[in-house]
Amino acid sequence: MKLSALMVLLLIAFAVPAHAQDISPVSAFLDSEYAPRPPQSPNNAAWAYLKAWDSITSKADREAFGTAVGDVPARGSKLKPTQREQLAAHREYIDGTIAASGMPFCDFGPRYDQGFYALLPYLGPIRGSCRAVRMDAIRCAEDGNSPGAAERIVALLHMSTHAAHDRFLISGLVGIAIGSLAAESAQDMIAQHQVTPAAARIILPAVREITTSKDLYNMGQAIDGERDMAISWLRRQCTGDDAGLKFLQLMGDLQSLTFFDWPPLHFCLVMNEERMAREIDHADRFYDAVKAAWDKPNATVILDELSTELDEGQFGLVAQVVGAAFSRCRRSTNQVARTLARLDANLTAIIEANDPAAVVPYH
Repeated sequence: MKLSALMVLLLIAFAVPAHAQDISPVSAFLDSEYAPRPPQSPNNAAWAYLKAWDSITSKADREAFGTAVGDVPARGSKLKPTQREQLAAHREYIDGTIAASGMPFCDFGPRYDQGFYALLPYLGPIRGSCRAVRMDAIRCAEDGNSPGAAERIVALLHMSTHAAHDRFLISGLVGIAIGSLAAESAQDMIAQHQVTPAAARIILPAVREITTSKDLYNMGQAIDGERDMAISWLRRQCTGDDAGLKFLQLMGDLQSLTFFDWPPLHFCLVMNEERMAREIDHADRFYDAVKAAWDKPNATVILDELSTELDEGQFGLVAQVVGAAFSRCRRSTNQVARTLARLDANLTAIIEANDPAAVVPYH
């Protein structure tokens, strides 16, 4: 075994180049049996994002824009003239993305029924559009427009929760990455004295809307989503006398194992439906253990132990292939919680320093 199917998806989604805005038209985005199907619900931000992303029709223009917004100036440095030109040239893209971020919910309609084959092509573009919004926030801050910069930080925070709407770990991790980006951008502006008390009051409620959630970035729900993919989907797919061979074919297609160096390969080759079902049952118990550990104070310790047991084969062969690195996911969740808490404290300090009588309660 080399990588679980989930980790392959993680590598693909996080290996996003600076020109992540270079996406296909909406029609191509939906042109696959495994592609998402955004529901036509009122106020579904997914359609607004797609429209904004599709506003740049030329591939060369998308690449130039992506390169410009991906080159973040060092703290204290100014935007390049070409970056300002690109921001001005693509107002429809930026303004459309910001407008989408303000909508009440976002559902790109991933095909959960397709299991590990479900495509999530929107995660790259949403990260790319975050780079554009962040760059526009830097522009506003440079121009002395602190409220405008604050509104763009809020847009990034909202986009982080939109990205994490799906019941996939990768979606939650992308949400965490965007939330961290928003917080770091705000902290840079604070360090450069570009966040006024009024701007701090704009950002703070958006921070607390996230941090008061009982399930930060839906990571707990994502455990159930991963279980559905890894367990329910495999039960439907791996049937018959050649159930083990079907499993190997599915995982081979996803490049989650290398056939020549996975020792238990020959065991799977001879598994019928009954034996494969027992293996899937063992994997299901792994998800039970992860779910039970997730919200405990010492969750990372327990999850590290479960990862060791997983590698040792204590949860069976199927779990070895499809099990994810949940301890790393828990650490990422803890880290973004601390990052947002620091931002909350700094914003509160700015507000209270301006008006000592101001009390900013944390609910």
